[in-house]
Amino acid sequence: YQKTYCLGTVSDDYGLTKLQLVYYPSSDEARKKTVSLALSASNFDQFTYVFPGNLSLISGVSYNYYFEVFDNDAIKGPKKAVSETFRFKNKTFQEEEDEILEEQKQGIEEAEKSKESAKQLEKSLEEFSKKLKNKEDADWNDRKQLEEFLERQKRYQEIMDNNAEKMKESLDDMDTEDQPDLKDKKEELKKRWEEMA
Repeated sequence: YQKTYCLGTVSDDYGLTKLQLVYYPSSDEARKKTVSLALSASNFDQFTYVFPGNLSLISGVSYNYYFEVFDNDAIKGPKKAVSETFRFKNKTFQEEEDEILEEQKQGIEEAEKSKESAKQLEKSLEEFSKKLKNKEDADWNDRKQLEEFLERQKRYQEIMDNNAEKMKESLDDMDTEDQPDLKDKKEELKKRWEEMA
């Protein structure tokens, strides 16, 4: 959340002199700011940047940003090349928490669907077991089919347990003490998880 990872490649036959990030609120291009980025003295370089990094951005505001690189033309003066412009929404705490809760809700809904699938799998297994009991001699194919059923059931249970643990930890990590709205949503989701377990 709240990070964009950028990887860039810059080059020029005569060398490069400067690389910088330019950013500004999307609604106010006049408030452009620049940040110099490290650049090697060669005529080729690769760089990485995590936006917004340690920039001080206003909460709830959308930003545009791009990268500029300048060549080493001493005669005509440095020329610059500009990357495409990217957009970044600096979410408020409330927006971040709402997004996490929405993902939790979707996770619970998926888990509920999976639980239904597990019930159907269990029902199929019971029917297969009855069929085997009524059969005089279980052959190799029957045993193999039973093993596959049991393996699928085991894998499903492992996935469910793992997802449930991750979701529970994620909910436990959320700090909603100062936000009654979020606290109620969090408690409702925790209750749904407990009912499913």
